[in-house]
Amino acid sequence: MHASSDTKLADIVRKDFDCIVNINLGGIYNCIKYEIAQMLKQSNKGVIVNCFSQSGVVGLVGVSVYTKSKHAVFRLTKCSVLKY
Repeated sequence: MHASSDTKLADIVRKDFDCIVNINLGGIYNCIKYEIAQMLKQSNKGVIVNCFSQSGVVGLVGVSVYTKSKHAVFRLTKCSVLKY
């Protein structure tokens, strides 16, 4: 399955769902985890900038898993800002 496919959510196999979420959300999680750890050791804390698709905020028809994973990136970033 490709992220831009028009597969209905009920028809998506778990393996494809996991693949999209692991790439789009898991990759950002891995980066943030180690960036925060390094920044907490430094006197100059710095900033983290995450880029994600507009579909993470607005949502798009036909790409439900992609949209959900991008929204999760948006929320993970927001929660990280509030925590640190």
